[in-house]
Amino acid sequence: VMDALGDSIEFQLAGGSFVAKKAFGEFAEALRDMSTGTVIDQDITLQILIVDLPRRPISSDRVRVGRIPGSTFKPTNVRRDQSGRHWEFELEKVGA
Repeated sequence: VMDALGDSIEFQLAGGSFVAKKAFGEFAEALRDMSTGTVIDQDITLQILIVDLPRRPISSDRVRVGRIPGSTFKPTNVRRDQSGRHWEFELEKVGA
């Protein structure tokens, strides 16, 4: 199911190269009130099969998401999903 319905991502283990993977992505928008006005924040949560990732994602890993070209992210708040078969984590945008 992941191969057919999953989102295309590229995952880079710290110090490695980007490798194409499939993941389930949730791309929600959240309104955030700032002193200069209200902005729309992109909230991204990914689930990737543990068998597709050799270890728990860490903050020095990098992720590119096909739906958001030109942006690079790092994994945050990494945990196992309810089934125990996926790593589940949020993405935080980084400069490189």
